[in-house]
Amino acid sequence: MIDGRIALLADPKRAAPLVQQYGAPADKIDVERPFFWCDVAQALYLLSAGGIDHGTAVLDAVNALLTLVAATDLEMVDSRRRALHDIANYCTTSKDLTKYFEEVGDHSRRELIDAVLWCVGAVTVKSRII
Repeated sequence: MIDGRIALLADPKRAAPLVQQYGAPADKIDVERPFFWCDVAQALYLLSAGGIDHGTAVLDAVNALLTLVAATDLEMVDSRRRALHDIANYCTTSKDLTKYFEEVGDHSRRELIDAVLWCVGAVTVKSRII
């Protein structure tokens, strides 16, 4: 965090000095790798189209977004949070999203897509690209 905003680093070469200046000692964090890596576009596609999530895109995106939203101090509506936690719990044990939407899940595709997009917006508004 820099000045209350999530720091998104566009230039990896600047990561070590910025982490040292604003956060933990750079030797305690592997700045060569992204801290949170997810494919939001793939997650949104799978939530929209269904299918098998072979690469855990939905689980990775939801977990990363929930963590980043928590850092923003913005309040997420309980129904969105519940929907994201439910799909993350499901994706921990199963990759079949079609089955979730047709048989298992309590949340619609639209609810989940809306929750993911809200998170993307919240993180974007509370971020600073360096």
